[in-house]
Amino acid sequence: MRLLRRQRGCGGRRVLAGHLFARRCVLVSGEAEVLLRDLVISGGKCGGEDQQSRDSQRGGTERIHSRQKLENDGHGSKLQKTEVTTASRASYRAAVKPIVSAALLWCLAAASASAAATLDIPVSHECRRATGPIKLDGKADEPAWQQAAVIESFVAFWADRKGRTMTKARLLWDDEFIYFHAEMEDADLYADVRETNGSIWENDVFELFFKPGEQANGYYEFQVNPLNARLHTFLPSRGAGGLRRARSSAADGKFAMQTTVVRRGTLNDWRDNDTGWSVEGRIPWKDFHRTGGGPKAGDTWGFALCRYDYSKNHESPDLTSCAPLKAPSFHRYEDYCRLKFVSAGR
Repeated sequence: MRLLRRQRGCGGRRVLAGHLFARRCVLVSGEAEVLLRDLVISGGKCGGEDQQSRDSQRGGTERIHSRQKLENDGHGSKLQKTEVTTASRASYRAAVKPIVSAALLWCLAAASASAAATLDIPVSHECRRATGPIKLDGKADEPAWQQAAVIESFVAFWADRKGRTMTKARLLWDDEFIYFHAEMEDADLYADVRETNGSIWENDVFELFFKPGEQANGYYEFQVNPLNARLHTFLPSRGAGGLRRARSSAADGKFAMQTTVVRRGTLNDWRDNDTGWSVEGRIPWKDFHRTGGGPKAGDTWGFALCRYDYSKNHESPDLTSCAPLKAPSFHRYEDYCRLKFVSAGR
């Protein structure tokens, strides 16, 4: 668990300060409640009160314990999470109350000392109108791309850290398409899924999520791997059955996303050192017909650009996003960034 300090500053940025603090401290819903995972109250005195006397007042000893839970990230990867449970929440709070102040002071001091590790996360971005034609060759060297805003804050926000490798992305739009380009450092290119709408997230992958409506639950997911295999789907809600159901019902309307991939290295050979890969693509607005089609200038959508990086250099796959996701799931649209569609020349 972590102690977070978030504040909204100029330019629509959200600032995060803090470390994991050995996963022992957290502020919950404004309450000064500290969850001390490794705390064991057994014998001796705690806060000046004898343990046996306190147990007697509560009608018997109550144990504070933790259990491990495997949590799915939304794409099939299992992640470990520690849950703290108590026989009585009221008794638990009473037990740790004497040390809350000291623990909070320690955590806050550590947060101040870790200012160098602060993550600066833009939460608002512009999608600028393309000023000329774009050829999908993976290079993104047309003059129009020079006008696009660069998105490069790809982080594992839920783990309070930056991505292990660099990712830079850009977006543009016109009357027919939304265009995207992503450049990714990658020392170990990996991809073996070739079919459309396969389990592409089990490879290196670049993903785009768009949620056009503020009130409606529906959102879109697009993926591309280094083999240029694609996944594209509409999810009517997070509770509708997930990607398996969405893929099986994709026949209700063909998607027409087009992409070109450029690889800088040898695919699927961990013995050498690669340098990265890039993808350039476009998605027609007709693919968004389930939510009313494309935007007009001034409209704002929720969105997240995300990445999986599997590598011989990582102890575990590196999941990152430009959005400040509070949990390791790319489907947390309540945490998505805001994308404003603006006219050329802005």
